[in-house]
Amino acid sequence: MAHAGNHRELMSDINVTPFVDVMLVLLIIFMVTAPMMIEGLNVDLPEATAKPLDSSGSRSGRHDRGPTIGHSSPEAHRPLHH
Repeated sequence: MAHAGNHRELMSDINVTPFVDVMLVLLIIFMVTAPMMIEGLNVDLPEATAKPLDSSGSRSGRHDRGPTIGHSSPEAHRPLHH
């Protein structure tokens, strides 16, 4: 028994309102930030007083043992069984 008043058809329309809202917000953001990117901002940076690092040596420690997990102390590398 089919009721004539309860028959609903599927809507295949896409609701574009949220899409338009997001696009308008992005448009406003880009319109505000575009002039800043062209002009730039003047930033007064402090002068550095530190000496430059010596780049001839290794900065990350020893590399003779390969990758290790856990501690790098000599006790960590001793054998478990005597």
